Amino acid sequence: MKRTRSKRTGLQTVAAVLFLTVAAARADVIQVDISQQALLAGRDIWLDSGATVAGNAASGRSFSTGSSVTLQSAYAGASLWLGSDATVRGTVLANGSADASNLLDFSGPSWTGSSVWFGRDAAVNGQVLASGTVGLDSRAQVVGDVRSNSTVWIGSNSTVAGNVSTGLNKNLSAGGSVSITGEVTHQALTVDTLGTISLGQASGHGEQGSTNVSRGRHSTTTLDAGDYKDISIDDGSVLNLSAGTYTLRRFWLDNDSVVNVDTSAGDVVIDALDRFDLGNRVQFVTSGAGKLIINVWDDDVWFGDDVQMPGEVRVWEGDFGAGKNLSFMGSIWARDNISLGANSSIAYGNWSSPVPEPTTTALLVLGGGALLARRRRQKAVRSR
Repeated sequence: MKRTRSKRTGLQTVAAVLFLTVAAARADVIQVDISQQALLAGRDIWLDSGATVAGNAASGRSFSTGSSVTLQSAYAGASLWLGSDATVRGTVLANGSADASNLLDFSGPSWTGSSVWFGRDAAVNGQVLASGTVGLDSRAQVVGDVRSNSTVWIGSNSTVAGNVSTGLNKNLSAGGSVSITGEVTHQALTVDTLGTISLGQASGHGEQGSTNVSRGRHSTTTLDAGDYKDISIDDGSVLNLSAGTYTLRRFWLDNDSVVNVDTSAGDVVIDALDRFDLGNRVQFVTSGAGKLIINVWDDDVWFGDDVQMPGEVRVWEGDFGAGKNLSFMGSIWARDNISLGANSSIAYGNWSSPVPEPTTTALLVLGGGALLARRRRQKAVRSR
């Protein structure tokens, strides 16, 4: 990705008394709590423009976004790059460069990288820390300290309402009309680094069955927990699932379909030993106190546009990808990469179903009726 930065010509050295301080803070290796991550990727995370993650996100390598994303905390084992007009409300920590384009809105305890650069009109409320250089383009407004173990450059018409420190024997340079409220010092600095990102040890799984389930368009299918081979259901259909574990090879559900997930008797677990794929506008609707848990073991996961799902998705040996407008309530982990399309949203810790679209109400009623009828039949058999 090509990043255009303003030319740094005609800079002035800030006329300020430089205080020499030789004090090195102790740096820590930060291990993220994987159980608290809305998104967790062993390799790279890509979020297209307009994406929102209401929860923490961590990548083992790079973390990058399009424009107008909204994040809580973001962690990267390598570099981090946020497109223009990004909003961040938590910690940013990258072992490589941690950069953001124009109009960054950051309000968190700290933004840390091996180097840091913000585009024009950054609004930063928190500490900026770097083991290398720090660069702030013009009209930056920083409420907090700016600290570097190397050089610091501040663009014209910027304000730092805190202290500024460079590395020992390193320069502070700035454009015109720069205001620094606090002290300007030289200071040795070490910064925190991010530990290894790992999904941890996966639990085991059963063996796939030999029965294929294949249904045509506008069908209604009710499946008990058990072992299957391939499940393939065409568009506009209803699939009803109840508590227990479904072990299968591949799962495919086509466009405009609804999955009713009854967790009133416990979690619904889908163990797909190969792929798990959804078409466009697929909705998973849960009822009950349990969760929907999807494990995909040996391949990738793909969700089409406008998918709605509450639950947990774990991709143990592949990528997770989704088209635009994903609405996901829960958490997504992938051993390799995570890629979300434009205007996707992740709400961590909210495993309840979204309000269904009006066009799917009839499908929900039909599917719910099938589940109710099955429970009544089971109750009648037990009472005999």
